[in-house]
Amino acid sequence: MLLYSHSIDTNTDYTRVVADDWIEFKFQTGDDAQYMISSVVQLRDSWQKLLNMRLNDTTGSSVDKEPVNVALLQLERQLADKLVRFLESHIKYTMRKLAGAELQHLHIGPTEETDTDNFFVLQSKDSKPHPTKGGTQVNSYLTIASLQENEKSKLGLYSSVLREHWTCPKCNEPMIVTMVERLEHQSQCNQLLDEPTAASSANSTTVSGNSSIKRLTKEFHCEICNKDLNLSSVEILKHKRSHKSKPSE
Repeated sequence: MLLYSHSIDTNTDYTRVVADDWIEFKFQTGDDAQYMISSVVQLRDSWQKLLNMRLNDTTGSSVDKEPVNVALLQLERQLADKLVRFLESHIKYTMRKLAGAELQHLHIGPTEETDTDNFFVLQSKDSKPHPTKGGTQVNSYLTIASLQENEKSKLGLYSSVLREHWTCPKCNEPMIVTMVERLEHQSQCNQLLDEPTAASSANSTTVSGNSSIKRLTKEFHCEICNKDLNLSSVEILKHKRSHKSKPSE
């Protein structure tokens, strides 16, 4: 249902999710919840990209029709693989319909605060405070930290800054990361796995590899040191923390 909902709202640790303002999902752990939301965002982004490419392929000229068809086949295969992984994930949750009285106190209300270190905020270029629900509107359908909190979810706020040992199941790299850094690494691994094979991009393996790395970074202006940098989301977080760890002059 999350793949087709018009709106998805979460609490701060993502263990409580409400779709279309009437169906509530509750997850046992924040890790499972954030993985689920991250997967939903990636699938919906890929699906929207595929629809746009199909429309362009239908209305495009015959000159660029062939490369678009190749890209379509690659994206369809990637989307199918992601969907299979999503459906095969063993994440426990409960689902129920919200009562009318609960809907009256569903959201926290308007606020100007935005968590700039949040994984989903870092991945979005258009994130902003939601004008009526509160929290942060990440895209057209996802608003994070807009639902009312209970005591258990308030304790889960600390999970985003705690570091733990973790080994990536895709690249088998062991690391000590926060939840944000883990999600960022998983996103990067998925992007690299979804890159076209050497056979479909035989023009230049080196150029393809370099472009893969560049696509994982984005422009970032640090207001503290007044520098313009090209960094990944994890590197942006580390750069911000480096300033916080330095003693004030």
